[in-house]
Amino acid sequence: MFAPYIKITPSVFTWLSLSALSISLLLPAVSLPAKAQIIQSATPVTSSVALPTDDTIDALIEEIMADRQIPGLSLAVIHDQKLIKTAGYGLLNREQTVKVRPSSLFPIASISKPLTATAIMLLVEDGKIDLDAPVSTYLASAPVTWEGITVRHLLTHTAGLSEEVYSQDMGELLSSHGFVAAAGQLPLDFQPGESWMYSNTGYNLLATIVENVSEQSFSTFLETRIFEPVGMDATDVIRDSYRGSNVAMGYVSEGSAIEPIDFNFGFVPEIMTLFRGSGSVTSTVLDLARWAMSLQKGQLLSAETQAEMEQLGLMNSGLAADYGLGWFIRNINGHQIVSHGGNLWGYSTGLSQFPDDKLTIVVLTNKDGEQGEDIALKIAEQYIPELVIDRNGPALSDSNPGLTAQLFAFLQGDAAAIALTPERELSLSTPRGSYRIVQWEQYVSRHQVAALEVIDQAPHPNGLELYYRIQTSDEVHLLRVVVTPDDLIAGMNVRLDD
Repeated sequence: MFAPYIKITPSVFTWLSLSALSISLLLPAVSLPAKAQIIQSATPVTSSVALPTDDTIDALIEEIMADRQIPGLSLAVIHDQKLIKTAGYGLLNREQTVKVRPSSLFPIASISKPLTATAIMLLVEDGKIDLDAPVSTYLASAPVTWEGITVRHLLTHTAGLSEEVYSQDMGELLSSHGFVAAAGQLPLDFQPGESWMYSNTGYNLLATIVENVSEQSFSTFLETRIFEPVGMDATDVIRDSYRGSNVAMGYVSEGSAIEPIDFNFGFVPEIMTLFRGSGSVTSTVLDLARWAMSLQKGQLLSAETQAEMEQLGLMNSGLAADYGLGWFIRNINGHQIVSHGGNLWGYSTGLSQFPDDKLTIVVLTNKDGEQGEDIALKIAEQYIPELVIDRNGPALSDSNPGLTAQLFAFLQGDAAAIALTPERELSLSTPRGSYRIVQWEQYVSRHQVAALEVIDQAPHPNGLELYYRIQTSDEVHLLRVVVTPDDLIAGMNVRLDD
């Protein structure tokens, strides 16, 4: 990824993307019922968190690590605003046989985004930022093409900003002014609010807004307004050094082997400037747990502000995305999940909150290509059994066999078999959207789908959420689909792991 002669390529933006373990079209564009801006279950759940033994959690994590060849993992579990479990598993640095501890430092990748959103919302509470004001209010050098972009658009990934900025000369991107200037030279991928696409560019601009409004560096603002008040003493934005006895070495898959990233760590502080607001924070599970608990206790942001952050982002047409202000928002069997994951070359992370159940799981790993949110969900299933979707359970009566037939044809290679919302068609025309299409093409080419059956379904604020069992020649996968009342696909992803 990094080298002394660094050349940034268009693929750079994928370093902080969702992992290929959960292959996703990420199609959160669907009609939103009135008064349903926050994902809620049709029937509110009564929380009944079980408390599994430490041995149960330890055995599960060791199994996950063995199956996925993860060298090291750090874990924190919070229940009812109390830290109930912390642990380190495996090796922080395999070559030096350094063990992972809860105090071990990891790049947290895109978990940085909700921290950036927290910074913005602190300034909103201060009366210094209006979420619906044009970004030009806070970015004096914003180009004319950004006239329709608001701060809310940046937070919800609906601004339409191009990620192609990362293909430009790195030297021009290292300063806030240079990044804004370079991003402003590019045409928008779509007009503000017309679609949704995950954007590191937008979150870097949010960091610059924090600097301009607060008249402090982004690092200083986070330190004085979040890290110090919460007690996140080990957390940094763009560390001076990414080497040390308690700092995680990153690992990648090289064929069947797991190898350390081939990279001169002396260049990391400079390179991480490219992801200042989108993925530059280094932390520990202990510090991230402190941050999560401070939010839950209302010590950083008011309950009203946090509720606003958990509202679905709306597009111009009234369609909604499964993303709020800095958080992904979803629901499984009536249990709300407020989460964010991250992937940086050599590292995968996840922080998942289950507000109805007063449970939070924090996972940091030093293996590339793993989806930390998936690991956090598997751990959470031990505390909340209702989260489990049994892919081997009995099939349901199929109320929409036509849709199932379309999905089956798609999984067998007919890309035109399914109908998407217009907003999602637009998002898939972007560079990041093209990457998602490639992921699905790879899935289809690698797996021969023999059968597709509905095994679970539930009302969804955006329509109907369906879970299908994909039976391949030798494996069983889980397909999640959100479909609108007019049978347009509004969300679709497949989980390979059990």
